[in-house]
Amino acid sequence: MVKRLRTSQTSEKAVLFVEAILNEMNWVSNRLHNDFGIDLHVKVFEADGLRKRLPWDFYIQVKGTTKLRLRDNTARLNVDKEHLQDWYDSRLPVLLVLYDVVTDQGYWLWVKEYLDSLDHDWEDGNYIDLHFPKDNKLTSDSLVERLRDVKRSVFLHEAANVISFLETPSEDLVYDEHFWPHVDNPYRQPLEPPEESLNDLALARCVLCESYFWIDEGSTDGWDRFLPGDDIPVNCMFTRIYSPQAHEPAVYSSDAPEYSCPFCMTGRGALAQCVGCREYKNPRNETYLEWNDPLVTHAEAEDHCAECLDELRRSRSTTD
Repeated sequence: MVKRLRTSQTSEKAVLFVEAILNEMNWVSNRLHNDFGIDLHVKVFEADGLRKRLPWDFYIQVKGTTKLRLRDNTARLNVDKEHLQDWYDSRLPVLLVLYDVVTDQGYWLWVKEYLDSLDHDWEDGNYIDLHFPKDNKLTSDSLVERLRDVKRSVFLHEAANVISFLETPSEDLVYDEHFWPHVDNPYRQPLEPPEESLNDLALARCVLCESYFWIDEGSTDGWDRFLPGDDIPVNCMFTRIYSPQAHEPAVYSSDAPEYSCPFCMTGRGALAQCVGCREYKNPRNETYLEWNDPLVTHAEAEDHCAECLDELRRSRSTTD
């Protein structure tokens, strides 16, 4: 007589638990039967009755257990390095779910983000204990919140392709007047990961140092330190130079880097600090072919921004 192993029964209960939540949300999930360490491919749809598909897909891998390991308010799961590497390298984000059969409760982790937080320590050894916070309970509401994580992960993945596309000269591509590709700018900085406080990710490109950085499209949070009193969306501060596909970040031109570019503002980009106002407004390596201004010297012109030079001229003109 063929017998079904209890582990198979537990695994089936775990997958059914997740599928029930997805069905409640009207999201489509397809089982992957090739046994390569992924259980479900999830396609996201709008919550209304129109069943309009959204451009967000992700994978779910489910692990079921009848003996949940709890310690320090976290549930633990031991996973081999080979599977972790596959999930980490996946093109789509992988949501790992640990399902407790006894309590009928699931807990979630985004694999790549979790492993990144370990700073490569997980690459040593053959197995690693993953820690699922007990607050990470898998429900329909929590999955809706996790959709932000999916969008964020996809944008991070596609950012390099978008930048590469923008910087590949093409006869068929008409560049916006605010954009021109340069590949040898010594002030250009690598794209840094976005801050967690940014919700609606978009890319911006500085017109001076030509570096790319992340902004929160349509939000005013945190930008009052640059433009005090201006209650305007962030994307109004920039000129859009790339209208994306649904799965890509938009790209804007940063036309006022002294207020918006994190590299120019900190002196890591194309702007040098003005000795007058101490702000990063002074273009580096500014060259003056001829200098015959009787009010300010050539050296002062190199060290001061345009506003401070004008102030020097006014003050000396009044004195004279």
